[in-house]
Amino acid sequence: DTTLADIWYGNDNNLEEKFYSPTREVYYVWEPRNKKIQRVGTDTQIKNANIGNERYFLSFDPYLLQDYTKPSPFKINVYDRLENSYSIMDTITEELHVSPDGHYVLYPKNETWYIYHIDTGIKKAVGDNRLQKPCFTTDSKMVMFGGEDGLWRYDPEEEKLSKLDDFAGTSVKIFNISSNYIPGGIHFFKETVDPERPLILEVCNSRQSKNAYLLWENGKSDTIIPSNNRYIQYLKYDDAYKNFSYMEEDYNMPPRMIYKTIGKKGKVIYQSNESDKAILSLKREIIIYTNSDGIPLTGTLYYPLHYNASKKYPMVVHIYANQGHLSNRYPFPLYYDELGFNIRLLLEKGYFVYLPDIVIEGKNGPGLDALDCVNKSLDALAGNSLIDKHRIGLIGHSFGGYETDFIATQSTRFATYVSGSGHSDIIWAYHAFNYNFLWPDYFRVETGQYDMRVSFSADKSLYFENNPVYSAEKVNAPVLLWSGLEDKNVSSDHSMAFYNALRRNKKNVIALFYKGEGHGLQTQKAQYDLTCRILDWLDYFLKGDTGIEWISRGIKIEKKDAP
Repeated sequence: DTTLADIWYGNDNNLEEKFYSPTREVYYVWEPRNKKIQRVGTDTQIKNANIGNERYFLSFDPYLLQDYTKPSPFKINVYDRLENSYSIMDTITEELHVSPDGHYVLYPKNETWYIYHIDTGIKKAVGDNRLQKPCFTTDSKMVMFGGEDGLWRYDPEEEKLSKLDDFAGTSVKIFNISSNYIPGGIHFFKETVDPERPLILEVCNSRQSKNAYLLWENGKSDTIIPSNNRYIQYLKYDDAYKNFSYMEEDYNMPPRMIYKTIGKKGKVIYQSNESDKAILSLKREIIIYTNSDGIPLTGTLYYPLHYNASKKYPMVVHIYANQGHLSNRYPFPLYYDELGFNIRLLLEKGYFVYLPDIVIEGKNGPGLDALDCVNKSLDALAGNSLIDKHRIGLIGHSFGGYETDFIATQSTRFATYVSGSGHSDIIWAYHAFNYNFLWPDYFRVETGQYDMRVSFSADKSLYFENNPVYSAEKVNAPVLLWSGLEDKNVSSDHSMAFYNALRRNKKNVIALFYKGEGHGLQTQKAQYDLTCRILDWLDYFLKGDTGIEWISRGIKIEKKDAP
């Protein structure tokens, strides 16, 4: 393109083409014996999914309804190649599941599952959003659902949903699904189970953070992995469903591989990090609390390794969103981390580490919601006499960096802050273009991760109240900012803007800008540098280690007694 001006139209629904050369896809059906080629689709129906039906295809324009304010919906058409005609199936925004014979389509819409018969054009409601992760049987006669409180089956011919087994208080997922992506679609899948074979069920109790794996057949089940709090991954099995292997780990147990035969006790066939005896004594607590709206939340509190019950220790609080799923992970000691944050290194240096959950309600805005959740999580620790309440640091990255920036402008509970790659100005971000995802960023702020739920023009005060940079003068503790200069997701200009605002208001701030790095640091040299500097920063402001020259050049503090 040699034109002088690149023209951006206000009604353009395919901005990606500004950055990538347009690709024109044309689909054909070829019948070699009949010596016939027939085109599928038109210049407007540019995507065409082969669903395994000799007569029908699913056709759509992926950009037709794109307005960049929410996940793009797709108006799906059924193309009849014998009649050379199109009929509208439905408009969907999520995944679509196709039966093996290509005659049924299953999809969620408005918290309800629907099944559509391609040949007749008849749509039927199956059930509500308690049903999860569906799959067809390989003979296309039934649909199997996991879901809340049970295992379900739907019969398309009888139009009947029945509960095959009850698992009260849990969420069930069918594990041994054969999954195939359908080319030409967006999130189109053929996912199946063999009705003649057993099902492997993953049964999750989120309230107790426990998982179990069962071998289920005709209402009877055998235990593969008993209900436990450990993190399970890489479950494999033989064709007879008798022998299994998997990896397991926990906060105080390094990863190990288990071999298990049904009806027998599992055997450890490989144990990693055998020399790590210190981790066996690690103390961890699950802290229960609620936000101001009464939503139940949890926080994971790790005690310093080899702590002394007669002393007080500083604490580092890490925030993002829901972090409860990390409570059963083995904390590897690692300097090469793209975010510069490592739990184990902090525990070895004598810090409490706290990972509280944060939920964004959309009513007060993401900053105020995060502040509320963090305050409630700290209130829940009031009875812990080992934590020095005057030596607590807050750290976050990306969305957690935004939350950290905002909380720094509102709170007096933290002695220091570390913020990486976060939006410091959500009003600027709202009106900016995201060069990572290639869309206007009001999508993410309005209906995405920030969940403001209204446009800036509809409620400007809500945006003002949740914007960190507008309250930089209220920050009362030192702030370390870091960012990659090549970050296309959250421009490093946000860290620079917050640095400028803090500097202008004579606040204690240091910013680190890494050349050639993006949203997370990728080179080991940069990762090591960031990890060491964050540890230095926390030691300087939470332990009073004033001998760190790169910090003392910019910020002077009085020496404090070490814990």
